[in-house]
Amino acid sequence: MPAPDLPGRPDRLVRDFTATAPEMKWVGDITYIPTWQGFAY
Repeated sequence: MPAPDLPGRPDRLVRDFTATAPEMKWVGDITYIPTWQGFAY
């Protein structure tokens, strides 16, 4: 949860997740990636 005084992230897709062609819109949110040696952040 972000601190209240930090600015929010821009909504670059404006909540429109319909792409007009393949590979046009990619989004992701990776908090952590588990690996054999621990977590990668």
